[in-house]
Amino acid sequence: MNNLEELADKNKNLDIAREKVASHLNIDLKEPKQEKRIEALAKLYEKYAAGIDLNGLLYNEIIEDATRLIEIYKDKQNQLNDLCSSNETFSALKVRLENINYKYKGEVDELEKRISVNQRVIYSYESKYIYDEGIDSFNRKRIKELSDKCWDNWLRALDVKKEWCNTVIGFENRKALLDISKAYIDYHILVNAEISKCFDELRKDKKEGIREYYDILSKYQLPIEKRMDFKVFLQKMIESRFSDAMEIKTILGDFADLQRKQIDDLVEEVKEQYRRDKKDIYTVINHYKQFLLNKQVLFTNESEQLVIYFKKRYIEKIDLLCSRFQMHNAEITAENRKFTKEKLDLIRKIMTEEFDIRLNNLKIEYSKKFIPLIDNFWNMEQITETSYALDEEKLNQKLKEIKIAKNLGLKGLIADFEAERDKLRQYFDKKVELVMNVSKLGVGDFDFYLKDLKEECELLCCEIVHMNARFWSKANARFNCEARKYLIKLRDQYAPYVQSWRADSKPWINEYLITNLNQELLKAVAEALRGLSPEAALYEKASKALFKFNEKTRAVLVVRDKIETEQLMLLNTLPKVNLESVIELSNIKLAELKEWCDEYWTNYNNFYNSLLVGQDEIKN
Repeated sequence: MNNLEELADKNKNLDIAREKVASHLNIDLKEPKQEKRIEALAKLYEKYAAGIDLNGLLYNEIIEDATRLIEIYKDKQNQLNDLCSSNETFSALKVRLENINYKYKGEVDELEKRISVNQRVIYSYESKYIYDEGIDSFNRKRIKELSDKCWDNWLRALDVKKEWCNTVIGFENRKALLDISKAYIDYHILVNAEISKCFDELRKDKKEGIREYYDILSKYQLPIEKRMDFKVFLQKMIESRFSDAMEIKTILGDFADLQRKQIDDLVEEVKEQYRRDKKDIYTVINHYKQFLLNKQVLFTNESEQLVIYFKKRYIEKIDLLCSRFQMHNAEITAENRKFTKEKLDLIRKIMTEEFDIRLNNLKIEYSKKFIPLIDNFWNMEQITETSYALDEEKLNQKLKEIKIAKNLGLKGLIADFEAERDKLRQYFDKKVELVMNVSKLGVGDFDFYLKDLKEECELLCCEIVHMNARFWSKANARFNCEARKYLIKLRDQYAPYVQSWRADSKPWINEYLITNLNQELLKAVAEALRGLSPEAALYEKASKALFKFNEKTRAVLVVRDKIETEQLMLLNTLPKVNLESVIELSNIKLAELKEWCDEYWTNYNNFYNSLLVGQDEIKN
């Protein structure tokens, strides 16, 4: 226990010493706090990268909708299981059974419709017949909207990835700098402690030399004229050890200066080789880049010519339609086509009768929805009155909730009916107007068709321009990324000779080799001074500490360079969707949805039939 307390006190004192040295040397020892930002950027990148492919986007929507439908059918199955174990009356069970389907009906219909629409859009997109007459305008517009969304996601994914990778590189640089700073502070503390010990030893040696000097003088009785020469001789003899030590350090220092110059020359020679290799790679890259640019110019010109051709053809088609329409109007004016009052009254009567028939059919259709809805809420009120007969306050609250739900349901049903009725009335009004004024209505229809034709032309031309621009943007991005990968690999090979902490500073291998030279120099000085000066122990321990610090620095920087290379390679890898896995997951979800749907409806029908059989037995 005492050993643990001593160790804790020692570590505490060491931490305090580290903080003092860091403050004195103006070194920041704060831990980098960018993990959450890096994690958030990674998730944001995954979000955008998942939506860069149109098919992938549609399949992901199908997966989300199918997952939600599976949850709904599971919930409905659980409610059905509760009903199976219930002992309620036939009418109560029937109402609750209908409520299970009514609760999710709108959401289920919407989700199933979205899945069906997305499957049709996928088929239209994969068929590549975007402008085929068999594909409706909705699918075309949907494909264009999704294409624009995918393009935006692709651009955002690139921006987020750049920010993400740069943040990781900065984070790793900060961690590496912190590790090296801690190692340097430990080295600084150790060397300062050894220097203090060495100074104490030197003071002892100096005192011992003075004592030895006077002891020797006291043993010899010399004449006055000889005594002064003897003192000088004795002093030089005692101090000769320190003089020899100083001379050794001076010689080794001159040798170290020469070695440093050779290290600088060696590093500069390797850097020069790196520049030559880099220049050679740039030559090859620029050659293929020029080839790519020539192709881009060629295809861009072709796309512009294609746009001009389409516009010309559409203008010719519009001119032809305009001339034919004018001829048609001229014929109508010349023939003076008009119906008599009796014929117009007859036509109005026929149209009104047809409208009444269609309206009655519409009323019958909505009555089939209206009556079950009213019955459903009436049954719910009856069940509620029975269940809460002894609690008037709770009963009123529940009846109020049912009334609100009933009003909302009726309001929605009435609104749907009125919308269908107005749509039907507009259709018949248009037919009557066509009979009464053929020429006027023809102009409106023709203008509408003309406008639609112009919009189709603009849409087609814009798509050609956008497809060309996006294709070459991605092609250039792909080429630039692949080209930069070669430069990154080259930089990784020469990393120690070109990487540095600051701009316009020497690479870290230079500092490593010079520090290694200094360590060897300290070791040599320690060997030379052994037996001559107490400094030998100082230089030996400083040499070992410097070696440890230098190797720690090298290991940290090697890891940092490796991580930076990995991040730069990742940065220059364009986002890509694994479409096969997305399609496989979509098929799995749809198959699972079919299983749950079939199982639920089978159980539902079996339970409903059992209720009917039970009711018949009771009647009999």
